[in-house]
Amino acid sequence: MNTRILPVTAPAHSPAIRLKDVAFNYTEQASTPILNIPSWQVDEGEHVFVVGKSGSGKSTLLGLLCGLLKTDSGITEVLGQNLHKLSGRKRDQFRACNIGYVAQSFNLIPYLSVVDNIKLAISFATKTSSSTFNNDIEALLRAVKLPNSHWFKPVNRLSIGQQQRVAIARSIVNKPKLIIADEPTSSLDQSNRDAFIEMLMETSDQHKITLVFVSHDLSLRQHFTRIDEMAAINLVGGL
Repeated sequence: MNTRILPVTAPAHSPAIRLKDVAFNYTEQASTPILNIPSWQVDEGEHVFVVGKSGSGKSTLLGLLCGLLKTDSGITEVLGQNLHKLSGRKRDQFRACNIGYVAQSFNLIPYLSVVDNIKLAISFATKTSSSTFNNDIEALLRAVKLPNSHWFKPVNRLSIGQQQRVAIARSIVNKPKLIIADEPTSSLDQSNRDAFIEMLMETSDQHKITLVFVSHDLSLRQHFTRIDEMAAINLVGGL
C-alpha cells in the first residue's frame, strides 16, 4: 500500500529527537564509525546549541536528523518517526513537511524572487503551490520584517541581512515542528549574527518549534540555555 508521509503530531510529552545506539560510517567496511551515539534526546520546544570542532561529526549528525543519511544501526527517531524504517523518497517527503533547514549559505535560488523561493519550499512538501499567498507567505514576510518592496525581487539583489529573513521565512512556511540550523552565522559579522539568532529564537518560540543549532563558534552559547558538546554526544570523538 502506497502511503503518504504527512506532517506529524507527536504524542504529548514525547521527545522531538531520540537517538539510541546509533552508528554510522560512510564506508561500510571501515572498522571505526564516524558516529557512535549511545543516547541523545531533545525534548519538544527545546533550543539546543550543539558545538564541536571541525571533524567531530556535526554535519553527519544533521544528515541523519534530516533523513539525508541512513544509520548503519540503532534508532534515529524524529518527531515520533523512526527514519531508518522509511524509504529514501518518504524520508525526503517527511523532511519537507516537518523539518525547516537553515544552512550557512541559506540555499536560496539566487535568480528566483523572494516569493518564488518560498513557494518552492511549499512545492517540496507536496502542498499546492497556490497555497494562499496572502494568508501564508505574506504573513511570514511581514513577521520577519522584510519590506514588501523586496518580495518580488530576485534574492541575489537583497542584502545578506534580508536574505537571512527570507531563509527563516522559508524554513517555517510548512509549519515544521523542528528547525535545524547548520552553521548559519559563520559568514556574518557580529551585528548581523546576533540579529539573526534573536529572530530565529523569536520565531521558534512563537510557533513552538524545536531548534537544533549547530556551530563551532563558542561565543554563540550565550543565546542558549542548553549546550551539548559533540564530544559528549559522539563517542568516536574528533575524527
